Amino acid sequence: MNVPQPGPLGDGPVSRVLKPEILIVPSTSASSGVVSYVREQVRALSSLGPKVAAEPGSHLAGSLSPEIELVEVGPSAASMAAVLRRSRSTVVHTHGPRPLLAARRAGVASWRIHHLFHELPWKTSSRGAGEALLSVGVRRATNSPASQRSMSKLGLRIPVVLPPIVSAPDCLSRAGARERLSLPRRGLLVGVVGRLHPAKSPLLAVDAVALWNASRRSRAEIVFVGEGPNRSAIKVRAEAKGVMTHLLGEVQNAATVLRAFDAVAMPSPQETFGLVMAEAALAGVPIAAVASPGASWILEGSDLLRLASPEAFELAAALERALDCDANNLARLTQHVADRFGDTSAEQHLGYFEGALEEGR
Repeated sequence: MNVPQPGPLGDGPVSRVLKPEILIVPSTSASSGVVSYVREQVRALSSLGPKVAAEPGSHLAGSLSPEIELVEVGPSAASMAAVLRRSRSTVVHTHGPRPLLAARRAGVASWRIHHLFHELPWKTSSRGAGEALLSVGVRRATNSPASQRSMSKLGLRIPVVLPPIVSAPDCLSRAGARERLSLPRRGLLVGVVGRLHPAKSPLLAVDAVALWNASRRSRAEIVFVGEGPNRSAIKVRAEAKGVMTHLLGEVQNAATVLRAFDAVAMPSPQETFGLVMAEAALAGVPIAAVASPGASWILEGSDLLRLASPEAFELAAALERALDCDANNLARLTQHVADRFGDTSAEQHLGYFEGALEEGR
């Protein structure tokens, strides 16, 4: 590790930092998936006393336990930069391009920045390219082997994988979850949780249910949890195909209401992890998923779920299998996910940041 040159913040050797600590800086517009990631990461790092930069009143701020120290920031990169200029944290851990831009604007030394990529950068056009450029010289990590491999093809060296830490959500009962979401108490509900964005293929779920026989389709409704540019297209497609839908928008702590659904569909072939799939498995909810790098990684070493190709008829069949799934097989899937992405992932995060703090001493 090269000895950093003193910068405008006095960022020389960390012996000048009074108290070694980690400041976690997610985007203030963090998606529910990033909020879950950060919440579990902070829990895993509790022995290190991490701080979290968050906008007051945000979903992220409200999801953290009271003993976690919050550093208030505004929604802009400029606001984050102002906070980071005052920070003497040994490690500044950034999630997403906006916090990384803020760290650069604040003059935080590159060796102090540990940046986590959550998405494949080329799937987000100029934003992803900007994030990649801003990360030059910092310690990079990603949340899945698939994005690690893909980034390496672009010449980005990502030596560390920090997978999401997934713990069993504190779920409401089926009846309680449906009541909270104002959904019908009876009937067949298929849940699709995530951004309503072409990359997430929400329209494929509509096309799949439209292929069911008339008896099953007449009892079924698709519930979309999330927002995005495909919202109006979903309404048009569902009306044209005679599929009943509910578009609920963003739902905080969506994992707690997963039992409202008879099955959860994950129609995107581009998932780098598939947090909804993992949380549904831990909640004991049947799953129908299109083959993606993330879904394959979650299932690695098992034959507990047959993944569909990104075709409507394949996803329709996968949903039918999910609705008729064997309870013992579902229990084995729950245990498989808990073993791979529970304590094991938490230990990886803790070991990584213990090492980062030790390097900075």
